[in-house]
Amino acid sequence: PGSNGGLPRMSFGGRAALNESFDIKLSSALPSSVAYLAFDVTKTNLGLGFIGAPACVLNVLPTIVFPFAVDTMGKASVTLTLPNDPIVLGVNLFLQWLVLDPMANNLGLVATRGGQVTYGNP
Repeated sequence: PGSNGGLPRMSFGGRAALNESFDIKLSSALPSSVAYLAFDVTKTNLGLGFIGAPACVLNVLPTIVFPFAVDTMGKASVTLTLPNDPIVLGVNLFLQWLVLDPMANNLGLVATRGGQVTYGNP
C-alpha cells in the first residue's frame, strides 16, 4: 500500500475497438503526486522487494512510459483512441501504473496490478 494507506488501482472505461476511445484510470494513489503509465506487448512478474519495494510487483516491462499528474483525490486518467487500422486487431497491450510515493517504501514507488487490453472489433 501507499503511504496514504490506499492501494493504487487501475481500471478501464470504454472499448478497445477500432476507431473508438477507451480510458485507463488510476485511483487511490497518493494525492498530488506523479504516476507513470507503463506499456508493453509482453508481461512479466518481477517482485521489487530486492530494490526496496517489498509489496510491489512489476507486471509490465516499462518499455514505453508516460508521466501523469495525480489529482488531489488520488486519481489520474488517460484516453486512448484506437486507429481505424485492422493491423492492430488482436494485439495485446499490457499496462501498469507506477506511482511515486517517497514515504511508502525505500524505493519510493508503489504499483497497481498489471492490466491487459486486447484490441478488437466491438
